[in-house]
Order: sequence, then C-alpha cells, then structure tokens
Amino acid sequence: MSNQRLVHKVTQFTAGDIEGTYILGADGNVISFNPAEAFAIAKVDDDGDETSVHYYGYLRADGAWYIMQESKSGNETTYQYYTGASDFSTGWTNRATLGYSTFDAIF
Repeated sequence: MSNQRLVHKVTQFTAGDIEGTYILGADGNVISFNPAEAFAIAKVDDDGDETSVHYYGYLRADGAWYIMQESKSGNETTYQYYTGASDFSTGWTNRATLGYSTFDAIF
C-alpha cells in the first residue's frame, strides 16, 4: 500500500491580515498548510551572540508583515511571532517590545 495521498483541492484563504494556501487530500484532510508563504525576508537583527535574542522581519508586497523572534538558551531555540497589516518600519523599530506569541496562535 502506498503512503502517497492524492491532492483533492488547493484552496486560498484569508484569516485576518494573513493569506495562505492549504492543500486537501482526497479524504478531505489537510495535507499542507503554510500561511507565511507569501512573505520574503526584509530585515535581520542578529548580533552574532549565540545566547541572545535575534529578530527576522518578513514583508509581503501588499504591506502586511511579521517579525519572528528567535531566542537561544543553551541548546534550546524558541521562535515566536508578531504580525501587522502595515507600517513595517514602526514594527521593526519596536521589535524588542512587541507581544510575541507562538506560530499557531499568530497564524
């Protein structure tokens, strides 16, 4: 028996300020989902310190954006996110004080 799933449907969606794509299998279950696919890296704040916090800013053509906060502590790395619909410059300036949350909570 094959582990491959037949693609039944590719659907675009909008949830708040975020757009994305999900792919449904023939059984109706979601095979793939990536709400961040339309964004490109715009800024990086990485001071080279392996135990500190780093920021990565992503911007979409229509002005929507998100910042990913990477926190390193020992062997553990944690990623949290903050999104905005416009004014990336202000968000980036305030990146250290934004209310970050997990990917599933933001997207």
